Amino acid sequence: MRAIQCGLCVTATLEASDASTFYADNCDGGEHLSLGKGVPREGEGSDDDVRWNLLHWGAAWDVQRVEYHAEAKQRYYTFVAIAAPPLKWQRAVARKYPNLDFVLSFHSADCDLAAGYVSYSGGRLVGQHGDDACLRPALVNILAAYDAERHAVNVIRPVLALWVQHRLYRHPDGLRLAALRAHFEDRAEVKMK
Repeated sequence: MRAIQCGLCVTATLEASDASTFYADNCDGGEHLSLGKGVPREGEGSDDDVRWNLLHWGAAWDVQRVEYHAEAKQRYYTFVAIAAPPLKWQRAVARKYPNLDFVLSFHSADCDLAAGYVSYSGGRLVGQHGDDACLRPALVNILAAYDAERHAVNVIRPVLALWVQHRLYRHPDGLRLAALRAHFEDRAEVKMK
C-alpha cells in the first residue's frame, strides 16, 4: 500500500483553548495524533480492520511518524497515512469541532497519487483541490480488492495505480502554513505557492 505524506493545520477561530482541546482529545499516549481518538471504533472489530478504517477514516491504518508543532491558536501536524489520506476522518472531526478550521494537504511519497488539499471551516467544506474526486472510485476498488484477497497488498497497489493522476500541489493564498510549507518544499516533485 502507498504511503501518503500529509500535513494538517488546525486553527482556532474563537478561543485558543479550542485548539488545545482538539490536541488533548486526539492524542494517544506518546502519539500527538491518532485517528482512532477522533473517530473511535464502535462495537467489535480489531484496530487492524482495514475495511472499517477505510470506510470511517479514509486511511487503511492509524497515522504514523507524526510530527507536531504548536502556536497560540494553531496546531500543525505532519504524518504518514497508508493507502489514502484520512479525508473521512477530517470531515468527522471538522463537524465535531466547528470552532476550528482544518486544512489537510497530502501527496504520495513517490508522486503516483495526485496531490491536493481539503479545507473545512465551521464544520463545512470550504475548499478542495486534487484528490477528493479521484479518490472516491479508488477507495471502492480498494475495498473490493481487499475483500477478494484479505491481506494481499499486491492486489491493492495496482488498483490505486488505475485511478491516479500527477498534479502539482498548490495551496490557496492567504493560509498560514509555515510548518507544512517547510515539510513539503524539501520534496522536488512538490512546489508550493
